Amino acid sequence: MWFEETYNNNDMKNSSKTNWEKVDALTDDEIDTSDIPPLTDSFFTRAKWRKPVKPIAVTVHLDPEKTLMNFYYLSRWYFN
Repeated sequence: MWFEETYNNNDMKNSSKTNWEKVDALTDDEIDTSDIPPLTDSFFTRAKWRKPVKPIAVTVHLDPEKTLMNFYYLSRWYFN
């Protein structure tokens, strides 16, 4: 597959040199966004909504011990 050719296992073993604790501690005011141009009305005028051509498959894995359905099932059993 394409991703196997692009990435190898060694890429995933390199640790990040970013100080993520420092990044997480930043407030919104401390983040420099001066290089990002503001979104003007002309941007939104030219923007177009593009729907995917084909439906996208989404798989969700649920833990049966922690699902809402399990809660309803158990409460029906306990309270009836």
